[in-house]
Amino acid sequence: VPVLTEGRGVPGESYSQDWRSRQNRPVRLRDHLGHAAAEAEALCSALKETRYAPAVLRAGRWHDVGKAHPVFQKSIYRCYPVAGDYLAKSDCPGPMRHERRYFRHELASALAWLAQHDGDADADLITYLIAAHHGKVRMSLRAMPAEIGPKDGRRFARGIWEGDRLPQLDFEGERSVETELRLALMEMGEGEQGPSWTTRMFGLLEAHGPFRLAWLEGLVRLADWRASAAEQKSKENHHG
Repeated sequence: VPVLTEGRGVPGESYSQDWRSRQNRPVRLRDHLGHAAAEAEALCSALKETRYAPAVLRAGRWHDVGKAHPVFQKSIYRCYPVAGDYLAKSDCPGPMRHERRYFRHELASALAWLAQHDGDADADLITYLIAAHHGKVRMSLRAMPAEIGPKDGRRFARGIWEGDRLPQLDFEGERSVETELRLALMEMGEGEQGPSWTTRMFGLLEAHGPFRLAWLEGLVRLADWRASAAEQKSKENHHG
């Protein structure tokens, strides 16, 4: 058996980059959300997934709402003199790195969804599917070891600072209202936002099992990939 040498990558490097958002042509955020939802519906239909299709479709529709976050939009418009409509994909050259190290837009998406739908049917499952669609946020919610947060002591995790605000976004017949992102569910037990993130996620494991969660996560991720691939083949310029 050959000896495997330890990788030389910087710890957490993959958390700090967002290479999938750098594409050959820009794509409006509202358009990408609609495309991902359509691909999610098509996948569920082709695979005869009926029980969880509504959750997969909703997760696909909301998966990138967090890209409206000012940190993300500043990064994606880095080569434009003036920002326009919210973008999901950019054609700016070079690697895409955010001013906040470890910033993860999908966590912002999941927190925005949960803030507006907590208590709805399958709300926790949809939260998980949104958060996990890049494989960076799953069962636990915590800051990275070298992450630097705000100096005023607010909670922070994966580049999201408590009190960050996502602007209102209308897309695919839905509306995400302006939302203040809260991170009280990082704490253990019952808190300001009800059950903790860990409690919610382990509840999903108990209810659905790891294989079904992986299956549903895979559907959302594939829908995102298919939507992105189709957008890059389109001749339409989506920069607003």
